[in-house]
Amino acid sequence: MEEYFPEYVDKVKVIYPGHYSEIQYTEDCCYDHADLKSMANSPFFLFVGTIEKRKNVGMIIDAFFKLKEESDEARDYKLVLAGRKGYGYEEFQEKVRGSNFSDDVIFTGFVTKEDCNRLYSHANAYVFPTVYEGFGSTQLECMACHTPLILSDIPTNREISGEYGLFFDLDNLESLVGQMKEIVQGNYDHERREKIADRVMGSFSWEKLAGRYIEQYKEVIGA
Repeated sequence: MEEYFPEYVDKVKVIYPGHYSEIQYTEDCCYDHADLKSMANSPFFLFVGTIEKRKNVGMIIDAFFKLKEESDEARDYKLVLAGRKGYGYEEFQEKVRGSNFSDDVIFTGFVTKEDCNRLYSHANAYVFPTVYEGFGSTQLECMACHTPLILSDIPTNREISGEYGLFFDLDNLESLVGQMKEIVQGNYDHERREKIADRVMGSFSWEKLAGRYIEQYKEVIGA
């Protein structure tokens, strides 16, 4: 905005969306989806969204395969790709079927809100490989559930997740694999990052944000 319309910088006010409370930590891990029931107590990485090339899902799959090849600690890990089919879905499935880890990748298709909440709550980490993002509501959902978040190092992700996220370089697959290894090798500092999450989430309550919206509307109309 500042780059293209510098003359209007003083008139721009930024107020973020808030976090919707339907995604919160739950101890319930009894999934309704048949394919998720088969996971038993396996640790897993998670992605939720349309399974398509635009979402950079291929990078998650490639990194997961490389992690399984290089790390004994990842032997029992699964990768859950939860969401509807999109462009490139069949290619992703073919890639998985032709690998040595076809039993470790679960394509769920659509999942209910309840199962989605369970997945967020019990994932060992959420992988967010977005190339471009307007606002990362997914990041807030992860923080609400204290789910470790591995995400692409782009400005909008840094803006929301800050010290909470584990960041990787979109141009470097090893960078993503390295952050996944931090999880499977038990190097993730849960206590410190959960405190960060709670602090960040306090800034995204709708009650607080609604007050800021009202203030701005009053300023515009001169009330």
